[in-house]
Amino acid sequence: FLFYAVVFRYRDAGEKYPAGGAYADLTENNLHLGVSGGPVLDSKYRILLDALFEMDALRELGTGTPQRFSSNLAALRPHVDFLLGPVQLDAGARLDYGEWLDNNRFTVSPDVMARMDLIEQDLTLYAAVSGGQSLQSHYDVKHVNHFAYRANLGTFLSREKLRVRAGVDGHWGSRLQYGLEAGYVSYQGLPLSNYWHVTLA
Repeated sequence: FLFYAVVFRYRDAGEKYPAGGAYADLTENNLHLGVSGGPVLDSKYRILLDALFEMDALRELGTGTPQRFSSNLAALRPHVDFLLGPVQLDAGARLDYGEWLDNNRFTVSPDVMARMDLIEQDLTLYAAVSGGQSLQSHYDVKHVNHFAYRANLGTFLSREKLRVRAGVDGHWGSRLQYGLEAGYVSYQGLPLSNYWHVTLA
């Protein structure tokens, strides 16, 4: 049979902030469209293609000449989801093309995840390697630091160069859920954190 999924999101946001004795108006529009589809063979093998398009536009009024910033991101992710013995394996790659200010960037990243259920599916072990580009909108930055003004340059095109993680999650009885994950991630172009670092959660 054929598997398919569609996700559509649109966000309109705005704020006012002091600028030179007056108040500037900031508006932001974000459009996100994602689709996924492909055949499922013998109810076990999914050969899928995921596609993403996202656009973010920021406009600032009240500070002289109107300022406009925009970013666009298009991504394709071909992958195969199947069982390899006791392991559920989702293996593919992500191809991203992003536009931000005068910068255009094309990247290819791995996107692989392996999961294995134990103890009658009450316990799951997993490991993953991934990467890819993403848009960091003013809305996203405000969620990290709500004191940020215009996020310095509006919208950002950031990149997760490499993310390696492994962990375990599950449940005990009907009331206790747990999860533990450790990993390493390298970012490029994050507006609030533009450096290499290690995360452990």
